[in-house]
Amino acid sequence: MSEHVIRIIPDENKIDPYYLLTFLKTQYCQDLLSKGVYGSVIDSITPDFIGEIDVHIPAKKADYLKISETTKRAENMRNNSLINMYEGINALNTQLVN
Repeated sequence: MSEHVIRIIPDENKIDPYYLLTFLKTQYCQDLLSKGVYGSVIDSITPDFIGEIDVHIPAKKADYLKISETTKRAENMRNNSLINMYEGINALNTQLVN
């Protein structure tokens, strides 16, 4: 990472972090973000620009919750997968060293 990274910390009282993660990964949001990129050598974007993006929330709460829960489940599975992978790597490293 460099000083050109922006960390978004959502207020969980206002928006579900997993919904926001999903929204940020949509092509719609990626297109919006690309409009805020500037710089001739190093691409940059400002926190103010990101803070002004309108996050679209589904009209039906059930849709919002389904999107949030699906992403939460996927992120948990991804994290477990990474943990299992590193446990396997560590076990093999132990075997190779001995």
